[in-house]
Amino acid sequence: MDQQQFDRRREEDEARQDALLDQIHGGVVGLKNQAHAINDEVVEQNVIIDDIGGRMDDATQDISREEEAARQVNARKKKAVGIRLNATVKSSLPLFSSILVLERVYYTRSYLQLPVSGSYIAAT
Repeated sequence: MDQQQFDRRREEDEARQDALLDQIHGGVVGLKNQAHAINDEVVEQNVIIDDIGGRMDDATQDISREEEAARQVNARKKKAVGIRLNATVKSSLPLFSSILVLERVYYTRSYLQLPVSGSYIAAT
């Protein structure tokens, strides 16, 4: 092989390598564009996820407040003491034609407990 053939062959090899490098460059540019598009999508989704997270935190706090309010209502309901006015006529007392009797009524869950008689009356 003489010098001219060698030089020509080397130039052809370099041209093939340049063409391959151009193809590789095109692929890398495409990958770069894909990476930027993915990054933009991730940034947008992070904003959405952060918003959802904030709304979930707000909802959790609202639920906690409502649960606490319900607990307080139930606690007050259990401790509540009602006063029932019971007007009864006591004809055996000559001075008074009627006596107003106040009875304490304790409210517990779904029943009214009357401590005087010890009986339970279903609350409706």
